[in-house]
Amino acid sequence: MSKTVFANCVAAVGLSLAEVAKILGQSLSMVQKKSQGQRAMTQADADALSVLWHRIRQEDVQGLPEGAVSMSHALRVLRGAAGVDAPRRGRPIRVAEPVVDEEDDAEE
Repeated sequence: MSKTVFANCVAAVGLSLAEVAKILGQSLSMVQKKSQGQRAMTQADADALSVLWHRIRQEDVQGLPEGAVSMSHALRVLRGAAGVDAPRRGRPIRVAEPVVDEEDDAEE
């Protein structure tokens, strides 16, 4: 069974149904029904989720739930603008320091 547009929008902002219900000012039951396709998504729902998604995309996540902050970081990773913060096993990877030619520095 495929997800509803509403469920996909909720997934895109990285929030739980309870968090979305609070943001939309709706009951959890109503949001669950919209997610399952038992109730129709409204244009007001789409507008509110769109504003939220654009804030997440622009990294304007102050005051948003942790899921939105996490989604913002995930989007940065997908854009190639951030690395993955993952613990590594074994020794840390060493990156060589850039070699600076002191003679070139003296000439400048």
